[in-house]
Amino acid sequence: MCDNANELDALREENLRLRRIIGALMHGYTTLCEGNIRTGEIKLLQLGDSVFSRMGLSDRAPTWDELAERYVSHGVYDDDRLKVRHAMSRNYLREHLRCGEAVTHEYRNELGVYGELRIVRIDEDTVLAGFTEKNAEITERFDKIYTDSLTRVRNRKYYDEQLAGKLCQAFVIADLDHFKKVNDTYGHACGDAALTAAAAALRASVRGEDDVVRYGGDEFLVIFRHIAEELLPGRMEAMRGAVERIRLKEYPELRLTMSFGVVYGTQIAGTMFTAADALLYESKQERNKVTVRAFPRRDEKRAAFGVPISDEALEVVSGGAVAAPSEWAGYRVSHNPRWCPHCSRQTDGCVFTDACESEGVRAMLYWCHECQNLYAVPV
Repeated sequence: MCDNANELDALREENLRLRRIIGALMHGYTTLCEGNIRTGEIKLLQLGDSVFSRMGLSDRAPTWDELAERYVSHGVYDDDRLKVRHAMSRNYLREHLRCGEAVTHEYRNELGVYGELRIVRIDEDTVLAGFTEKNAEITERFDKIYTDSLTRVRNRKYYDEQLAGKLCQAFVIADLDHFKKVNDTYGHACGDAALTAAAAALRASVRGEDDVVRYGGDEFLVIFRHIAEELLPGRMEAMRGAVERIRLKEYPELRLTMSFGVVYGTQIAGTMFTAADALLYESKQERNKVTVRAFPRRDEKRAAFGVPISDEALEVVSGGAVAAPSEWAGYRVSHNPRWCPHCSRQTDGCVFTDACESEGVRAMLYWCHECQNLYAVPV
């Protein structure tokens, strides 16, 4: 009897020790679960996140894969879903997260609230996952890193890290006309006021999902995530007019105008920069003008891959039977699961094992059976 009591005390002490370890590893995380990355079974240890309460998990514990998919669908904003889904993949955790190591990811949920996911690998089969909302802390840090201190719109770093690789429907480059003359005539304080007012006019002319970026000096970018082609010219003229109507109380005689280069077509933002810049140059010949054109068709096909691709490879992937890529001559096909950038799903897409090369960049071509899209990945 004494031995049983001692064993029970030892188990209680071990349980308390483990709970302290979990508390130390996951301090601040409101929802905790233990997962077996071999079998997919999980145990919900603590349920406190508002997203989880909307997922209906109280009746039964889902598998790890079900948990990952439901959490991504209910609790993660579209732009961050691929990152979080990849981080929670059991294949990824088995292959890349070693015992005793942890991985942490920050993301936005569908309400615009920032959250954090932390996964710690305990042993060969077991991981501990924690979820929490960190809106105030992360928003403050995000804004400090990615906001231009003068104009309060997004900065160049935000474009380079958050926008250049994302899809958009229209890409705009704009700058103030004769801005150097403004600085030389009225001084830099006036120039700063002009930049701030122009940025506010641009920001007031777009929706919350669109982005205004101060790229450098008096040059701004406007990234439209979604906009109908027929609405774009009118929206741009309204934007141009808004800048033209700016009046600065301290400099009542100052008149500002802005020129715009606009490219339309659903593409990766970074691939549209050069075309928009060329259209801005056209507008600057007359000043106070908007020039809008569709993205060049051949460049549109090339840009869809997100990396440089040779003319020969471009013709192969854009001129054949897209529904049957395995039949394309000259390409050996093998199956290799990857995360598709178009549909954000892990699929048994086909990898074209012959890499294409252009401008010193080599890329592998992948086919996604889920969304029927072909894309390239640098190697």
